[in-house]
Amino acid sequence: MFFRRDAPHSTKGGHRRPSRGSATLAVLARLAGVAMGILAAGFTGCQPSSGPPPSSTEPQFQVDVAPVKPVPRAADSHQAARAETVETPVDSRSATEDTPSALRSATLAAVERLVDDLPGTTEPMALLALARHRFGDHAAAAECWRRCLELDAGFADAWHGLGSIALEQGKDEEAASHLRKAVEVRPEMPEVRIALADALMNMGNMEEVIAVLEEDIQRFPREARSFFRLGQAHAQLGNNTQARQYLETAVRLAPETAYPYYALASVCLKLGDQEKAAHYRQEFARRKQTDRQVEHKRLKTFDDAQEVRRSATFFHLAAGNLYLRHRRPERAEPYWQKAAALDPHNQESRLQLAENYQLTNRPGKALEMFKELQAIEPDNAGYWVGAGQVQLQLGRHQDAEKSLREAVRIAPERGLAYAALAQFSLRTGRPPAEARALAQTAVDKEPTAGNYALLAVTCQQQNDLQAAREALRRAVALEPQNAMLLGALQRLEEGTK
Repeated sequence: MFFRRDAPHSTKGGHRRPSRGSATLAVLARLAGVAMGILAAGFTGCQPSSGPPPSSTEPQFQVDVAPVKPVPRAADSHQAARAETVETPVDSRSATEDTPSALRSATLAAVERLVDDLPGTTEPMALLALARHRFGDHAAAAECWRRCLELDAGFADAWHGLGSIALEQGKDEEAASHLRKAVEVRPEMPEVRIALADALMNMGNMEEVIAVLEEDIQRFPREARSFFRLGQAHAQLGNNTQARQYLETAVRLAPETAYPYYALASVCLKLGDQEKAAHYRQEFARRKQTDRQVEHKRLKTFDDAQEVRRSATFFHLAAGNLYLRHRRPERAEPYWQKAAALDPHNQESRLQLAENYQLTNRPGKALEMFKELQAIEPDNAGYWVGAGQVQLQLGRHQDAEKSLREAVRIAPERGLAYAALAQFSLRTGRPPAEARALAQTAVDKEPTAGNYALLAVTCQQQNDLQAAREALRRAVALEPQNAMLLGALQRLEEGTK
């Protein structure tokens, strides 16, 4: 799915920080879209085009799960109780105005409104299950997972969710039953196999543990947790030689994890290797001491309000993304705004807002978001490119050029900023040779289809149609199914016959 069960806990420094590559994804997509827009406008014949080419306004929807056919859902009590509040989906006040208790309630209400707005689909209900589980209502979470299964009996995340709740409650046989179904539906989920192995180990079924995890390590040969559990299972069966091999692999893959050393010490002792047993006991003691220090620091600095804000940020962001996936960007926007208000360092919510503001012709608001993103991560070239594009749209050419050249300074090895500067030159009437040189640099650094398409435009601006054709052919070779590139190449070749 688009979210993980442990996502609220997977933050560092209190915020979800995208990698530099993912943070610039929206900017890269927009650059490619602009280049395609130039192609559509410029390659209608063999003469150079005139006037600024239009930019792409088609939003980039990415659906990474199979669509679920909507089915009718009976009305429930929570839907009726809040029907009157749907018109104002999210209170985007500053997070400092919310107590932890109030923020939990507001977050649950916001996700429940998502469920009401997108009835008959599994993902909103799954997000509500995660939210209820995160905030301690396991019974309500389980009910949400069951409702997911009413909509789609093959929804692996629901089986996983029910199995995890049963495992937490010590209902190992029930957990194993649910988790087996999750593995059957989606065998590529390592988290499910590990949870199933835990339930089976609690039941004493070591043979099935081994069968489950042997398949897992074939799929995920660097999953230390699976090797650790395989070592434990073999040790329980008295297969100490095999147990040692698996545990040594676990230690090699996750050398800072304490418990594999303890298990290795025990196995080595049984095998008569006193020296190694003593070594692994020492390693276990050292890492365990480190774990105690880390835990002591965590407990000493624990802030319940901060943890709730972190979770609320995740759920508002995820809900907004779901609205977008279902072509409801107007409903997504206040959720992203709330996520940004809750976490002043959250980049993804600001990227989504910047994209949405541009698509809805609010460049001033988009520029505000890019400025905030620059303050959060000033060495991210994509944020300077995004700001430069918006400044160009606002007619602030000097500021736009300054932003784009800062992007080049930050990431001179990337083609991103050079491509943006080439487009800047095209749009502001700079000498065609300047735009072509910049586009060529972009291609040299990153030979993508979009950069080749941009190079083709600049060649056509100089009436160098042979070079334009060659650049387009290279673009088509990289993306042979791209209809716009194929059409532009066909028009150019027909126009020069």
